[in-house]
Amino acid sequence: DPMEFYKAILDRSEGHLNVHGMLLFECSEYYTSAVAHLGHQKGFSEIEIHADMQGKPRFVFMQI
Repeated sequence: DPMEFYKAILDRSEGHLNVHGMLLFECSEYYTSAVAHLGHQKGFSEIEIHADMQGKPRFVFMQI
């Protein structure tokens, strides 16, 4: 499961981030939307997807 890594980090982040704490992920362009959706399900807000230098969506920023 390619999402296993992201799920594990998001599951373990609860209780380890301060208010307004952020997680930043670099991921395959094919999984950025899925990672953002997973973050939303875990209670993160202000989720943004950013492109790399080639214009491909590769980074997911999320704030609790």
